[in-house]
Amino acid sequence: MLDLGRARDPEPVSQGLHIGRIAGIPVDVNWMWVIVFALIDWTLAAPVFPSTNPGLTEGTYATMGTVAALAYFGGLLMHELGHALQARREGVGIDGITLWLFGGVARMRGFFPSRGAELRIELAGPAVTAALAAAFVALARVSHFGPAPDGVLAWLGYMNIVLLLFNLVPALPLDGGRVLRASLWWLRGNFEWATLVAARVSRALSVAMMGAGVVLLFAGGGIGGVWLVVIGWFVFSVRRETRAEVCLRARRSELTRQSRRRLEGKHPEEARPLGRARID
Repeated sequence: MLDLGRARDPEPVSQGLHIGRIAGIPVDVNWMWVIVFALIDWTLAAPVFPSTNPGLTEGTYATMGTVAALAYFGGLLMHELGHALQARREGVGIDGITLWLFGGVARMRGFFPSRGAELRIELAGPAVTAALAAAFVALARVSHFGPAPDGVLAWLGYMNIVLLLFNLVPALPLDGGRVLRASLWWLRGNFEWATLVAARVSRALSVAMMGAGVVLLFAGGGIGGVWLVVIGWFVFSVRRETRAEVCLRARRSELTRQSRRRLEGKHPEEARPLGRARID
C-alpha cells in the first residue's frame, strides 16, 4: 500500500493581506512581515551600508536599504514559488503563499503522491535560492554600476548564501528538515517513522540553537543571540505540532485498518493494537 505523506506540516502562520497572484497562486503578506521589513530596511540604511560602502549620502543609504529589503523578500517569494510550482507539477494542491516573520510559507493541501514527490518539492525552493545567490554574486563581481548598486548586489548575494545554508539545516519545518524526512521516507517507505525521526533531530538542533543564542548573548553577540534563541524556540514549537499531527494520522490509519478487518469478518482483537507514537 502506498504510504502517502501529508503535504506540509501545520504552520503557525495565518493568512494576511492579499497582494495579488503569481502564476495563479494567491500571495499574502502577514502583518508581522511589515515589522520585519521595516527593521531590515532600517538596519541596512543605518549600520550596514554606511560601514560597507562609506562616503555616500544618507538618502542614498536609505534608498539602498529599501531596494535591498524589497529584493531580499522578492527572493523569498521566488523561493516559495519554487516549492509551489513544483508541488503543482506533482499534483499537490496549493492554497497560496504567505510572507511572514521567518520568511515565507507555501500553503499546500492534501498528501504527497509519492516519496519522490516530497523530495523534489522540498529541493525546489533551495534550488531557486542557490540560483539567486549565484546570480547576485556574479553580478556584484563583474558589474560596474557604481558603489550603491554594487553594494546592494553584494549584500543580496551574501544574504542568499546565508539563507540557503540556514534553510538546509536538517530541522523541521525548515527545508533541510523536510528533505531529511523525505530521504528517510524514501529509504524506509514509512512516512510516520520518517517524521518522528526528523522531529527528534529537530529537537536536538533547536535546543542547540537556543543554547548557542544564550552563549552568544552573554558573549556580547547582541541581536544575533536573540535571533538564534527565537528561531530555536520556533523550530522546537513547530516540531511538537508536527509530532502531534503524525501521531493523529497514525491513529486514523490504524482505525481504518481495524475497520477493514471487521468488514472482512475478522474479530476486532485480531487487529494489530496501535502503539503510542512517542518522541522523547
